Amino acid sequence: NISYTSTFYGFKEEDYVIVSHNFTQNPDMFKVIDMRNGSSNPLSWNTSKNGDWHLEANTSTLYYLVSGRNDVQQSQPISGTLDPDAKDVVINFQAYCCILQDCFPVHPPSRKPVPRKRPATYNLWSNDSFWQSSRENNYTIPHPGANVVIPEGTWVVADTDIPPMESLIIWGVLELEDK
Repeated sequence: NISYTSTFYGFKEEDYVIVSHNFTQNPDMFKVIDMRNGSSNPLSWNTSKNGDWHLEANTSTLYYLVSGRNDVQQSQPISGTLDPDAKDVVINFQAYCCILQDCFPVHPPSRKPVPRKRPATYNLWSNDSFWQSSRENNYTIPHPGANVVIPEGTWVVADTDIPPMESLIIWGVLELEDK
C-alpha cells in the first residue's frame, strides 16, 4: 500500500504533469483525487482530466494526470500572487491491495501541515552525516535496494541522483531539486 498527499504549486490551466509509479504487483484500488474508474487508454492532456489514471497491467505501472485545467474542487487560488490564473493542485494519492471485504482503505493518522517553501534548516540527500545520524534509517546511507524513511519534521533536498530503493516512506518532505 502507498498513500501520500502532494501539492503542485502555481499551475495554470495549460500546465500538467503525468506521474508514474512502477509497482511490484497490481493494487486492487487507486484514488488520486477521488474514486473513479481507470482509463483504458494512455493519458493525454487533450482527453484526460485532473485525477484520471491508467494502469499498464503488463508492467504494473500506474500513470495519473495532474492538471491545472477545470479543477475547481482540488485547486486553490494562490492568495497574494501576481498571477490570478495560477493555482495550487492538491493530490491525495492512495493505492492499496484489499484485505477487507468491500476493499476499504486504512487511513493514515493526520499529519502536521508542511511549509510551502524550503525552511531555513534542511538536509541534503548527499549529506552523509544526516543519514548516519538517522535512527529511522538504521544510521545508514541509502544504497541501491535500501528501505529509506524521510522522518516527520524533516526536509530533505535531493541534490544528487537517488539510488533505486526497495521502499521509500516520506513522513516529512522530499524535495526534488531542478537540475
